[in-house]
Amino acid sequence: MTAFLAQMVMFVILALIGGLVTYFLQRTKRVEADRITQPASLGTPGSPAQAAQTMNVARQRPSGLVMGLSTYFLVPAVVLALIGIFIPDNIAKVGMVLIGLLTAAVGLYVLQCYRNCSLVDGPNVTILTDWRGRETQLRHNEITQYYYMPQYYYMPHQHTVVVRDVHKKKHTINLSWFSTPMLGLQVARMEAEGRFAGKNMGRPNKVANRIQTAEWSFRITLPDGLKEVLAMGPGSYPARFQRDPAAPAGQGWAGPEYERWLAGLNAAMGS
Repeated sequence: MTAFLAQMVMFVILALIGGLVTYFLQRTKRVEADRITQPASLGTPGSPAQAAQTMNVARQRPSGLVMGLSTYFLVPAVVLALIGIFIPDNIAKVGMVLIGLLTAAVGLYVLQCYRNCSLVDGPNVTILTDWRGRETQLRHNEITQYYYMPQYYYMPHQHTVVVRDVHKKKHTINLSWFSTPMLGLQVARMEAEGRFAGKNMGRPNKVANRIQTAEWSFRITLPDGLKEVLAMGPGSYPARFQRDPAAPAGQGWAGPEYERWLAGLNAAMGS
């Protein structure tokens, strides 16, 4: 019974820590001006390649309140460890020290998140920097798969999406901390073109559901007019569009009907 109660206490502590960390990182992000170099594009059939471009972007980071949050964890961690040292019961001593170490680890992790974590949501590339300071670039035209990670009972506020690219890299994006409307829009367009449709290619209802899945996964809300245009894309009605048969599935679309669809898409995004 005592072990069960100890486990329940630990689960409650983890839930409170996870919820508090996520709340602060979600509600208090700061935005900094930055410049990035857009990667060169190889172009599509019938269109020329584009050179790399430098542009101004907004870099999202956790705010200064997160620094205070790390102190909130580190100070009690030291107190718990010191108390644990002087407890005569060895089992209780080990338990208290372990809780102190766990709290300290969370505090150090939050501190590193404040120092290093960032995200740039560019038009054609998403740049992520993790808590270790390691930067990765996700080119939107290289996405091969995405999926939403389930929430865990001890971190109910987390909303995480995993994106894989042609290089077999896995990019994990915490959408409770950052926002990626441009990436979400690009994925919705890929769904409309049948990039991830598989056996659902040519089934309008299924493609429309996948567009809604992209909305939900990336926490964006597309205007109804834009969703109507997306739903009329090549993924829903492939027979209406010309396509390079050598291109990968859901790619290589061309022809006048495709150009008209793109024009309607641009008009809907601009309205």
